[in-house]
Parts: sequence; C-alpha cells; structure tokens
Amino acid sequence: MNLEKLKSKMVEEGIDTFFVYSNENRRYLTGFTGSNGIVIVTKDRQILMTDSRYTEQAEEQAKEFEVITYNLSPFDTVKKVFTQIGSKMIGYESKLLTDFDIRNLRKSNDNLVWIPTEDVILTIRRIKSEEEISYIRQAAHIADQSFESLIKIMKAGMTEKEVMIELEYLMKKNGNESEPFGMIVASGKRSSLPHGRASDKIIETGDMVTIDFGGIYNGYASDMTRTVWMGEPEKRMIEIFDIVSEAMNAAYEAIRPGQKCMAIDQAHRDVFVKYGLEPYSLRGLGHGVGLQIHELPRVVMGNEDVLEENMVFTIEPGIYIPGYGGVRTEDTVVLKSDGLEILTRTPKKIVID
Repeated sequence: MNLEKLKSKMVEEGIDTFFVYSNENRRYLTGFTGSNGIVIVTKDRQILMTDSRYTEQAEEQAKEFEVITYNLSPFDTVKKVFTQIGSKMIGYESKLLTDFDIRNLRKSNDNLVWIPTEDVILTIRRIKSEEEISYIRQAAHIADQSFESLIKIMKAGMTEKEVMIELEYLMKKNGNESEPFGMIVASGKRSSLPHGRASDKIIETGDMVTIDFGGIYNGYASDMTRTVWMGEPEKRMIEIFDIVSEAMNAAYEAIRPGQKCMAIDQAHRDVFVKYGLEPYSLRGLGHGVGLQIHELPRVVMGNEDVLEENMVFTIEPGIYIPGYGGVRTEDTVVLKSDGLEILTRTPKKIVID
C-alpha cells in the first residue's frame, strides 16, 4: 500500500524513478530496520541496496524488494542500477540528501535529470494505518505505565537528573526501544524553559516540575508532557496551570476532520489572549508523530492544511514566563471518524505530597 501511494505521486510529479536515502522513509517503504540502505522505486520495480552487514536482514524484512549488496561505496552500484532500469527523471529527497551525496549521484550518469522534491513520502506518512496506530498506542502505554511508577518514587530533594534517570530506567524496563528525543525535566523557575534539559537542580517543595518524554515501540513514537505539583505551588502558578488546561480543552473541542490546523491553534490561543498570557506561549500547538517525533501535520499558526482521519499528532499548550516558571501539558492523539482518541492516558493533574 505504501509503495502504491508513492508510485501514484511519482506519476503526478512526472518522475520515473524515486531515490530514497533517509532512514525513516526507507523503513516506511520496505520494513527494513537496518541503519544503512538506499531504496530505488520505479513503476514496476523496487530495489533495496545495502552493504553486506545487512544483506540477510534485508532479504528477510523487505520481501517485496530486490536486495542488492554494494561494497565500500554505493555510488558505482547505483550507476549500474540506473543504467539497467533505464532511469531518466529521478526524484530525490532534497531536504535529506547532503550536497556531497547529490554531487556524487550526479556524477554517476550525466544523462540523468535529478528532480528535487520536498516531503513527498512524509506527506504520505501523515495518514496512519491501523497497524501504525497500534504501535503508537503501545508506545504511549509504555510511557503511561512508566510515569505511573515514577510518581510513586518521585519526591522533593531529588535532582532533575535523578528523576530523568529513574524514568529512563522505568521506560526501558517496560519495553521502550529508545528515546525519540532528549527527555525534558525542568523544575521551579527552570520550568520557563520549553526545552529545559535535566540539570543538577534540586526539586523543592512548592515547585512545579515539567517532564516531557516519549516512548518508541516497533519504531513508532509517542510524546507526552505532564507538569507535576511538588506539594502546593504558588497561587499564581496554579492559576496558570488551570489556564493551560482550559486552552487544551478548547483545542480538543475544535478538532474534527476537515478542520484547518491553524484553527485548532487559534482555539487554544484565544484562551491565552483572554488572560493576557498569549505572549508567553509558543508559536505552535502540536506536531505529527510517527516514525519520527516530529512529522506532519503541523498544528501551528498560519497552517491551512486540514486534519484528516487517522492522523496522529500532539496537543501541547504551554505558558513560559522567564524568570518565574512555566506549565505545559501534552497528549498524543489520533483523529478518528467518530471522534478523538487520546493515546496518552496519564491524569493531567498530579500532586506529590
């Protein structure tokens, strides 16, 4: 199915051959999970090229593909393959190939026309299959399960790094494959940093602690943020927490198939405007999630793309006041024809006495 979608796009773009170099797009098309390989797709052939470390694995995982093994450099083998299949117009991932790569590929045959494309496969990947959704659902379950265990041991006096290490351990214990991004743990005044990496700061009673992390299951990611109350925070921080919750609910109420991404962002932003806090928010509300932690769709200001059934994305409103503190709450969700399924099920309000 994924291959057929790509071949249809190739016809639309006037391309007879598509050259795929990126890890995630290679995996999406072939099922091959090795770290090295090139995919070449034509109207009636699909080829996976890799080195001898992965030949057996490629043959096992990519059964719909011809597997070709190359030696030290792939460029000579690519030249032979293009000559053999009679390629003329070759589309390539212009955002993902380096200048070095494309210069060497152009040298392989002066008669080929290389056509830069942007996000062709990423656009196809926006709509998830039920199988993909099941993987993301499991990645979210791993995160929920691990966070539930974390809050049983988390306490004032721990450092942010200690919290991070405990959560990383719990995630691994519960089946997490790897981290989709660097975990964020930011407490007290440091919570004003949207991407505050864990530090040696000691978490104190009265702090709010922002924890942003994700799981990976069978290559597919989840993303979740919770702002934990360490005892009773200042009244103003509690008010900000409630405003962020109100903004999140406003976004959820606006989500439906056919709705523009910018309209979802605006729904939550209107809440911040009402309370005079919009300047302390970020410019976007959410992002797609899949084989990468940031995919399409982009639920951001000014984006007229529309939401469709089986898109998986995040909703993550936040307020960040420099020198004071911040709050973010984030879920991974999937849009279905009968409504929204929230995949990350951890309660939004968590108080640790």
